[in-house]
Amino acid sequence: MADKKCSYCGTYYTNETGHNYDQCVEKCKETVSWYTRGLSNAKWALEKAQEVQRQTWWRKKPSA
Repeated sequence: MADKKCSYCGTYYTNETGHNYDQCVEKCKETVSWYTRGLSNAKWALEKAQEVQRQTWWRKKPSA
């Protein structure tokens, strides 16, 4: 049973099996790529929301 966890990639391993740092680096690259795409999507959504915010059509009209 795995008793260690890599603090970089989160993979569990034992002293007997060891840890493959080639796979570790690839997993870390994938994680960075995933978060980068997510951040890019979030920035795009923020820009679009700010574009709409600057307009007035969506604001509630005051009652007469």
